[in-house]
Order: sequence, then structure tokens, then C-alpha cells
Amino acid sequence: MKNPRLMKTSKIMIAAIAFASLAFLWGCGGGGGGSTQSILPVQPASQDDGAMSAADVQIPYDVDVEVAGRTADRAAYDAAAISNYILAMRDGVEALPAESFVQASTRSPKDFEIKRKRLLTIIKDITNDVRRNNFKQAYTRTDKKLIPRVDGCAGGNSNDDYLANCADKQYVLDAAADLKALLKSGFGRMSNIEKRRLRTAVASILTDLKSYVSGISAGGGGGTTGDPKAFLMSVLTTAANYALDGALFEMKDVLSANFVPYVDGVGTDDLILLDEPVRIDLYNKAIAIMEEVKVSSITIVPEENEVSVNGVVNFTAECTFMSGNVGDCTSRVTWVVNDPAIGTISAQGAFTGAVIGTTTVHAEYPWAVSNEATVIVIR
Repeated sequence: MKNPRLMKTSKIMIAAIAFASLAFLWGCGGGGGGSTQSILPVQPASQDDGAMSAADVQIPYDVDVEVAGRTADRAAYDAAAISNYILAMRDGVEALPAESFVQASTRSPKDFEIKRKRLLTIIKDITNDVRRNNFKQAYTRTDKKLIPRVDGCAGGNSNDDYLANCADKQYVLDAAADLKALLKSGFGRMSNIEKRRLRTAVASILTDLKSYVSGISAGGGGGTTGDPKAFLMSVLTTAANYALDGALFEMKDVLSANFVPYVDGVGTDDLILLDEPVRIDLYNKAIAIMEEVKVSSITIVPEENEVSVNGVVNFTAECTFMSGNVGDCTSRVTWVVNDPAIGTISAQGAFTGAVIGTTTVHAEYPWAVSNEATVIVIR
């Protein structure tokens, strides 16, 4: 993966003009670049925010125009520019007065503890199902009981959620997705050794999940009840570091799950309510940045493979961004089989042969389509 900080200076030519365009948003240029402790469950590979402050910003194009709608035929954008732009947003948030912020969660500690206990009970029930080798029941409980209680920030119904903080919901939701995939593998006939291995793998996720839920505060793992301003700044710092490291998918995930819900004007999560123009502007900026993360090409492997009827071959996808950064996107692309009668493919790229014949497989992502891989299904 290319490191944006090592890219040629010709790609990050002078354009401090970008900061002038931000001035009118917050009235003044924000504070410095002191590091902020990340509150997210997963942190980026490096936390060296101190090396890049507002004074160091160099953006090779007019961010107000080009981040929001850059044309595809422009030269490849520099991921460092996106990082700098996010840091500029963070400096703008830092410059806002404390009275511009409100607490996201208004639920009482007693109500929170009731919801937490219910969530832990669901996790306990799933654990007991697994101990009894009842993988189907554990799968159903995960799908019908656990996921609906934490899916509000991911496009699901938020009214029945047990957690208030989007970072916490996403953590549990990701774990639940892993659980579903593992538990489904136990639906067929399995030897005792295979069952033990599956139980061990599932138990590890459940143990971590129980520990995480037990440690959540009434305001959420993100700590929004303590200092909502610091919370938003920390999220932006984390997103900027991801972008600087070229981890653009992760940057997009952080903004989508842990920033947008707090400034989108939907529900009761918003942390900025008293100054509506600022809230709207921050929302629009975040959306524009996420839209700017475009994939220029996708490569899938293997390019040719033989598989028997009912056999499985696993494809992987590698996405190259316009910045030149590369990342695994196997579970993010849409997998397509040219002739579904020959075989099917899962969201994770697992092709299963159905009948004897030959077909092709490719992957799609917004603005990009991969090479075609040939699959020959034999007897």
C-alpha cells in the first residue's frame, strides 16, 4: 500500500487557499494539532496527529468545490489531502463554543442498566445454545434477537435498540455478523472435533462481546456524556489518520458510523443542535468526503479455477483507489456470476458449483468493475 506521506511533492502542490474557504464556516481558523485519544473500538495503524496541524495543510485542489464533486477524469487525488481536510473540519469543531453542543443520550442510568442486562441475557442465551451444539437456535437468536437491538445506525429500526451510541452498536453489529457466518457453517453434519472447533471460535467472539457490553457506560463507549465536543474531534482525528495511512474504507466507516449520526438531524443522537447552520455544514462536509472515496479499479483472484459440483472456491477482491492506495475489499464489493445456473457466489466471494459447465465471475463497486474470472465446474 502506498504511503501518502511519501508521495511526490508534485501531487501535493501549494494550495493553502483551501483554508480560506473554510474560514467563513467557523469564523476563525481553529486550534492546533494536539493528539486526541481515540474512543473507537478499533484504532488506526498510527496515531501521529501531532505531525500535521492546521498550519501544515497543503491541499492540491479547492476542497469546497472538488471534494464535493470532483470529476472522474481529474488527476488522481491525494489521500493526504482528504486527511488534511478532515483535520481542518476538526479544527473548526474545536473553535465552536461549548454551548453549541448538547448531550446525545437523555435516558436515565436506570433505563440504561435495564437495556444492558437484556442485551447480556441475549448473549448468554446464545452462549448456552452453542454449548448444547444447537447452532441453528444460536443463529436464529443472533439474527432475530441480537441484531435488531443494535442495528439503528446501520439503516435498521433504532426505536427498539438497547444501546444509544453508534460506535457501540457498530461493534456489537460487526460481532453479530461474524457470529452468523460461523454459526451457519455448523448447520450440516459435523464430527465431534469439528463441533469443538466451532464452539471454540464462537465462544471467543461471545466472550469478547460480553466483556465489551459490560464495560459500556450509560453514555456509550464513545464517552459522549463526558465531552461531546471532544468526542466529535476524536472521531475526526481517527478518520484523518486512517486517510493518511491510505485506509480509506476504514476512514469512510468511521465517519459513517461515528460522525454522521451525531450531526445528521435524525433521531436524538445529534450533538450539535443549537447552531443549525454549523450542524448542516458538518453533515454535508462528511457526506462529501465519503463520496470522494472512489475505487478506480478492482482485481479479483484466482483468474481461473476448477471446482466440483457442490465444491467451493473462494475469490478475493483487491480495490485500488484513485489515490493509488490499495485495500482488500472482498466483503465490500458486489459479486456477480454470469450464469447463476452453473453456480452461486456469496457476499464474501465463496463460489459454489451447482452443475457441470463454465461461467465467469466478476466484482462490482460504485464506479468500478473488476476483471472476469473463469470458473469451470466439473463432476
